Parts: sequence; structure tokens; C-alpha cells
Amino acid sequence: MSNSKQKQLESVPPVLACLNGSDYQMERIATGERWRGHVVLSRPREFVFYFNQAKTFRRLPQADFRLFPIE
Repeated sequence: MSNSKQKQLESVPPVLACLNGSDYQMERIATGERWRGHVVLSRPREFVFYFNQAKTFRRLPQADFRLFPIE
């Protein structure tokens, strides 16, 4: 594999994702599952994520999830 394919994306803090307004990949740390959507609200311990495919909002604990930019 080339270095560009192995490149790890850095996770983005929910507060920055919220201010940016762009779509992100949200990953559940424990399972590696990923969803696409955007952060609509960020608080110290949780954030509200809008899931594009399901068209739903959910409050999620920040410690259990990571956000990655979509390339």
C-alpha cells in the first residue's frame, strides 16, 4: 500500500465540526462503525449528530465517538 492510502486522518473535535458545518464521518470507537452526517450542537461531554441516511438527530457522548473529515 502506498503512504497516501495508509495515511490516517486526524479526528476533529465536535466543537470545530459544529462551527464548520461540513459533513463528517462519525466513528463509534468501540466497534469502528461509521456514519455520515454533521454536528449541529456541541457541549462539553456530548454532541448532537445529524445522520444523513436515517435523517435523524441523536445526542452522543463525546468520549465514545470520533469525527473525521470526508475526503
